[in-house]
Amino acid sequence: MDPHGRAELARRLVVALPALDTELVPVISAQDTLLAKLRCYRASRPHLDQDYLHQGARTLGFTELYERASRE
Repeated sequence: MDPHGRAELARRLVVALPALDTELVPVISAQDTLLAKLRCYRASRPHLDQDYLHQGARTLGFTELYERASRE
């Protein structure tokens, strides 16, 4: 496991998921989720469905943020 993977595990949160009627479940933090998404983005950028992303950003109300990120 790489150093970031170890840090990700150390930072995990333990939460209850009532919808699944489970005990406590470990999940990674929002920050680590974002970093994981950025890793995937870097690895697959040419294969992303840009139309879907643009529509989703518009629907969710952050078109400006999406467009700024797309330029950079």
